[in-house]
Amino acid sequence: LFVIGPLILGSTMLATHAAGTTSTFSTKSSSASSVSSSNCGSWNFASGQNIGSGNNQLVAVTTISANNVWAVGYYYDYNSTPRTLIEQWSGTSWNIVPSPNYGPGANYLMGVTQVPGTHQIWAVGYHDDSNYNFSYPLIEQWNGTRWNIISGPSITGILNGVVAVSG
Repeated sequence: LFVIGPLILGSTMLATHAAGTTSTFSTKSSSASSVSSSNCGSWNFASGQNIGSGNNQLVAVTTISANNVWAVGYYYDYNSTPRTLIEQWSGTSWNIVPSPNYGPGANYLMGVTQVPGTHQIWAVGYHDDSNYNFSYPLIEQWNGTRWNIISGPSITGILNGVVAVSG
């Protein structure tokens, strides 16, 4: 079970909890720690990578396997502009995976999912115009090698989540 936790010391944390196991999944915690659970093992936190000049925020996670977990969100670049952030758990560590941004305005990823029975991964969110007057849907797809922006509806609005179902 992967859970996205609150900001801790200006960074984002991911945690995992598994019955009878002690696994370490997290990004950017100042120190590793564990929180006991009453009957199913423990919660564990570990340091991870950070990017940009400000807080990193991961807001959604999808699990393909124990060695392939994706988390999405955003970080603030050196101009204090929010940019897309994608990290992947390899089974031993979190790694930042380059992700595209649409234009110079703010870009946020708010949801991620895997299409059941495939290796297709989709992330959604939104981007703002350069004047921050309007927000537009942002859709990205992992092609097995890199993330690409996919054309979406030509409307104003925000995509806060995505779910894929089989069939």
